[in-house]
Amino acid sequence: SDVCSSDLSSVYIAPVWNYVDSNWGNDTKQTGSLWGGIAGYSYKQEGGWYFLGEFSYMAGILKGSAGDDPTQEYVTEARGGYNLSASLGSKCSITPFLGLGSYIFNQSIAGPKDFNSYFWYAPIGLTFAYEISRDWSLEFLALGAPTFGGRWRIASWKDAPTSALWKGEVSAVYTPFPAFEVTITPFVKGWAYKASGDLIEQRNTYFGLKMLFGYSF
Repeated sequence: SDVCSSDLSSVYIAPVWNYVDSNWGNDTKQTGSLWGGIAGYSYKQEGGWYFLGEFSYMAGILKGSAGDDPTQEYVTEARGGYNLSASLGSKCSITPFLGLGSYIFNQSIAGPKDFNSYFWYAPIGLTFAYEISRDWSLEFLALGAPTFGGRWRIASWKDAPTSALWKGEVSAVYTPFPAFEVTITPFVKGWAYKASGDLIEQRNTYFGLKMLFGYSF
């Protein structure tokens, strides 16, 4: 991938797998796989502006001492930043960014009621890219995000204080043709609910893999 090319717009889709380790309080645990996908659009200028917008949907069953619960996640995120490739040479680039995201986490629980929740977050981070060859490059992402506006409900909506969301990714990018790329990305991320009233503390850690197929124009 020519990580330091001139203006570049891309659309992409990616199947995604997550293994989730969810701990409630001190002695309750759920684990399991969530499967789904991502669709997005990105724009990058050499030595200029960067934008990304994407949506993801994940679903699966988390099992453990808290029960076996069908689980769904919906994440929408937008980032804006500035590409600093011009100051780093032709082989690499670094792009600091900030943005806004929405995270929805729902579970079906025992009985007729469901657990619904959501929160907002403000991603702050950077990506670093290094061109290994004409066809291959490596990309690294580090992201931290303060969260706010969390709500949850079983019978009625209540406040759901959350801790900061965080994520790290390492990507191998293969560009067999100028307009197409395939990216394999292992990642780790996490976020948590804080205990509040009837809401039990919940710490969620994810280990995942995604394979992105992109088209540039």
